[in-house]
Order: sequence, then C-alpha cells, then structure tokens
Amino acid sequence: MFASRHPLADYSEETRIDYLSVIAALASVDQSISEAELTQLRLFCEAIGVNEMGIGSVLAVAADPMSLDLSAVTAHFAASDLKFTLLTDLLLMTHADDDVASEEKDLLNQAIARLGISAAQMQAIAGYVTNLRAAQAYKRGHDAEWRRIGGEIGDALKRQGIPLKCIVATDILNNANNRSEGAQAFQIGVLSAASACKNGQSKL
Repeated sequence: MFASRHPLADYSEETRIDYLSVIAALASVDQSISEAELTQLRLFCEAIGVNEMGIGSVLAVAADPMSLDLSAVTAHFAASDLKFTLLTDLLLMTHADDDVASEEKDLLNQAIARLGISAAQMQAIAGYVTNLRAAQAYKRGHDAEWRRIGGEIGDALKRQGIPLKCIVATDILNNANNRSEGAQAFQIGVLSAASACKNGQSKL
C-alpha cells in the first residue's frame, strides 16, 4: 500500500507554507479560484499539515498570488527530490476543476523551469497524474488493468530518474469521502515498479 503521509509533513512549518503557497498561487493566478480548487487546496493543507496561522498565510497568497516571490520559493525545492513532489501537486491542482487558464499554464511553466525539471520528466509526471485521475473514476473493478497501467507508469518515472516515493506519496485524491479501488490499484501498480527493481526484475 502506498504511503499515507505527504513528504512535506516532516519538514519545517516555514517550508510547508512556502510549498503550499506555490500551489495556492497557481490556483488563483487567473484572478479566480473555483470551489473545486479551494477544496483541493484545503486537502493539501490537511495532508501536509500546517497550523491555523500557516493556513492564513497560504490563503493570503491565494487572495494575492502576485505577492509570492516564485523564484525565491522554488529555490528551496530545486536542489532536492521534493521538486518532483511539488510538480505532481501543482499538476493535481491544475486539474482540480478541469479548467486550466492561460495564466495557470504560464505560472506552471515558470515553476518547472525554476525547479530544473526536464521536458521528459514533466511528461512522465503528467502521465502519472492523468492516469491517477482516470483511475479515480473506478470505484470498483478493473483492478488488474489499473495495476498493469500503474506498473508501466512507474517504469516511465524510473527511466527519468524520478524517485517513486516522491510521487506516490499521499492519498489526497483518494480521501475517505471519495474512495476509489481503481486509484488504489493504480498506485500499487506504480510502486510495484520499485519492488521489481529491488528484485532485479526491472525492465530498464
């Protein structure tokens, strides 16, 4: 089973607020934040864990995204594998309401460039997010197929040097009120790629 704790949960409050602030800025950079995006942002805050004051800081960025110094904040993550986690969460946010504004695309591209993520790595993570969201629609059934797809996605992530633990790190989409066996099977499939590597069975 995939981990239930977000990687940022063990970092300082300041680091968690910086991380969430980038996500908040993306959600509202088009001068509008939908109910779906606000719900997604609250799920991120809950999963990552920030106090009430921290949540206030994050919501302040959502109210005024231009107040965020994107270059300075992303510099905190560019030198670590957390950059892959951040990109995953940013992509999850862009898909929250299935309405990606041009301003959101621009900010996302800026973040990708500042994090130093290659086009191939971006494509691999985007494939993970797209398939995770598709799997979410399957409450029951098709588990074997989703595990197979997950394994292929896991291999694609590994080929780009992306640690799977940085991607399959949280159950934000598959929360208690929206349980999906398809998403669970997909996540297990992704992590099976790591097990195959350890057992010397990797396709790479």
